[in-house]
Parts: sequence; C-alpha cells; structure tokens
Amino acid sequence: FPWRGMISGSLQQQSFELRGALLGSGYPRLVLDLSGGHNEGLLQLDSVQLRDGGGENQLEARGEVRLGDKLSLALSLHSDGLDLPEFLDPLTGRVSGELALALEVEEQNWQLAASEIKLQGEVNNLQASASGMLFLDQGGSVRGSDLQAEINSARLSLAAVGEEAATLAVEVGDLGSWLEGATGQLQLLASLAPEPLGMDFEGNFGELSFEGIEIEQGQIAGHYQVRDGGRFGLSLDASGVRIAELELEQLLLAATGDDSRQQLRLSSLGEVSGELLLEGEGWGEHWRGRLSPTSLETPQGSWQLRDPVSLNWQQDSAQLFIEDHCWRSQHASLCPQGLLVGGDSSGQLAIEGELAMLDFLLPRGMTLQGAVKGLFRGQFTEVGGPTLTGTAELSRIMVTRLYGDGESATASWDRGQLHADYDESGLALQASLQRRQRQVLNLDMLVPLEGGAALKGRAALDRVQLGPLIAFAPGLSALQGEVS
Repeated sequence: FPWRGMISGSLQQQSFELRGALLGSGYPRLVLDLSGGHNEGLLQLDSVQLRDGGGENQLEARGEVRLGDKLSLALSLHSDGLDLPEFLDPLTGRVSGELALALEVEEQNWQLAASEIKLQGEVNNLQASASGMLFLDQGGSVRGSDLQAEINSARLSLAAVGEEAATLAVEVGDLGSWLEGATGQLQLLASLAPEPLGMDFEGNFGELSFEGIEIEQGQIAGHYQVRDGGRFGLSLDASGVRIAELELEQLLLAATGDDSRQQLRLSSLGEVSGELLLEGEGWGEHWRGRLSPTSLETPQGSWQLRDPVSLNWQQDSAQLFIEDHCWRSQHASLCPQGLLVGGDSSGQLAIEGELAMLDFLLPRGMTLQGAVKGLFRGQFTEVGGPTLTGTAELSRIMVTRLYGDGESATASWDRGQLHADYDESGLALQASLQRRQRQVLNLDMLVPLEGGAALKGRAALDRVQLGPLIAFAPGLSALQGEVS
C-alpha cells in the first residue's frame, strides 16, 4: 500500500507521523510506523515499529539522530520475536531480545557501539544467544568490547579491555552447520592488536571432511598486519590426509609475505612425497609468480619438474595464467598447456610415454607394456560445469601376468585407441583394439553421473582368441577357443 504521513509545525520545529511498506528486506512485506519530531538538527524518534502482515515478526525502536557535520545516532531496539531474513540462508530461525545501538560519523571517522545486548532464540533448530557489548571503529579496533554468543553449534567470545589486545575465541562443534557437505570441528584463538592494527591466531581442527578431502587432525597459525605493507604469515600442519584415493601421512603449508613479495611452501609425506615452492611479486592485477623446479616421489616413481613455471594474474578476466610445462618420469611425460584458472577455466593435457606408468591400476602380479600418446582438453564454466574431451593412441600393447616358478601368461595387441567425452550427461567412452591389422574389439559406452542410472553401451568382438586372455583369469590353468 502507498506511504502516508502527516507533518506539522514551523520552520524551526516539526512533528511527523509516517506509515508505509518495505519490500526487498528479506521478508515478504514489512509495515513501518514512524512518529517523532525535529528541532534544530535533532531528530527525535518517539516510536519506530516494524511488523509483518500477520504480526508474527515485529521490531520496536526509539531514540534520536543528531544531524550536522558530525552525525550521531542512538537507538534502543526491542523485539518479542523476529524470523531471520531470507538473505541469511542457510541460517534459519527466530530470535528475540533487545540492544542499544549508537553510531557517530565525522568525515572519514566513525564509531559503532552495540551495548546492553540480550538476544536469545533458535537458529537451525539449535539454541542461540548473544550478550554483552560490541564496539567497532573505522580502523577496525574493537576496544571496549565484551561479547559472548552461541549460534548454530558455534561459540564466540570477544574481550577487549583497556589498551590490551582483544582476545577472540571461536569454537565450531559441527562445520556442516556452516558449510553444506562438510563435517568436523574447529577451535580458533585470536589476538587483535589495536595499534598497530593486526591479528595473531592459532587453532586446531579434527575429523574434517569436505569435497572429497578428509583430514584426521591438524593445527593452523598465522598473523596479519594491516599496515607495514600488509605483512602476513600462515602455517598449517595436517596429518591423516586423504584426497580422493590419495593418502598422505602429513601435509605442511607455510606462507609468508606482504604486498610486494610472497612465498608459499607446500610439502607432503605419504603416497606423494615432496615439496612445492611458489614465489610471488606484486599484488592484485600486477601479481606474478614462479613455481620452482622440484621432484615428487609417487608409487609410480619419481616425477620431475625440470624448469621453473611462470604464473600471471590477468585482471581483465580475473584468471590465473599458468605457463606451459611438463612433469616427467622414467616412463612418461605429462604436459599441461594453456592453463587458465578462475571463473571460466580451461586448459589441455598432453600425455606421452610408456603404458608401464599405469601398472598401479592392474591387480598385483600384472604388468603393462606399450606406448601411449594423447591430448585431452577440458574447461569449467560457472554455468555449464566441467567438460572434457580427448583422444589417446596406444601401440605395442602387452599385458603380462606373472606366476610362481618363473611362469607367465601374456596378452597382446598391435594398436588401440581411446576417445573420451565428459559433460553433464556422463562419461562417453569409445575404445578399439587391433591385432594383426584386424579390429578385434570395438567399445562404445556411456557411464552416467547418477549412481542409480543404467550403464549404456555396445561392445563388438571379432574372432578374439581366448588363449592370451588367460592373463586376466589367474584361476584357470588353460583357456582355448575364440569368440565373436
């Protein structure tokens, strides 16, 4: 409905009553009733009432606003019940209580104070509360604050007495309450220095799981100075790390730097052991980095990066460009090319080498020989998600199964080809094998993304000799014949 109001008085002094609706505030519609007066730059708010149509959500306030070169505001707020607005999703619930709010603004300086805080309610079906006082100014100082809060399985305590550094303690009992799909616990303790403004923190976490990454336990520590070139430091020590099928005993991260120079060192111990060193210069649109040559030890042998790799931030597209480079092992080379990371990411991977690098995919006692060369292109868009397409050519393919007493069985093919396409519909695979200039296997398959969906495909066999396939059937002592 339209806004309505009544204003009366003189040029020096006025009184008013206003009523109207507010939309887009996180609620379907709120009705505002406002009454007060104005006298020589002092705006007196005798009554401010916000409520929804059903009266279930309501907020009352009274106070005053001093207008002029120095703006000041003082309000006393109270609510018997207020649903959390929609824009706070995933937090849902209802709170009630009261607080006093004060704000002062003069040119570039401002101070905000929330005192006499007494709030309680339920958030995400968990008890929530807040009490005490909170002060904040344009420099980030919280001097004089004394606040305790509990919300959504998290507890917060902030204390800043006198000239001493403020102490902030945060404990999260269930990270899944704040980050969908995550599990684990987190404790943080921070010291906030008022002058020069900065922060030191330390904490620990356990039973962490998110997006295929699992960590049994870890510690984190760091510091940051707003001035002094934005000097910072961060260290992380995690143990019992699992990333998809990769298991690491320990993962260490150390980062230091400021606005002009940075260094990040990442080291691991486990199925992949080694160290990555990244050094950067500049900040924002002028940032550029350098990844140092290194060597990583894996179950498939040692992978070496022999030459440094340049990285450059492209401000226009908000993407990180990574220079073409190659990781080389005894059996193969993997060469990322044209990598753009961030927003709509893209790149390609060239593969060349021996099939022996895939031995780890076979059962114990089996080996793979031959050559492979392929090129795979991928991209990720914020709208369409990840896509991948590529082709690999295989030659002189030989699979050998070793038995005791020096016995073995071998299956071999002259050539092979694999083509893969991955998008939102699933993984499409086309594969073929040739033996003595005759195509003996042709496979066309679609692997759906949904676990319950049916696997679709077609396989064609042409006079495939069964004898060599005994390598895949160790329980048999003999195998003869052919199949089409």
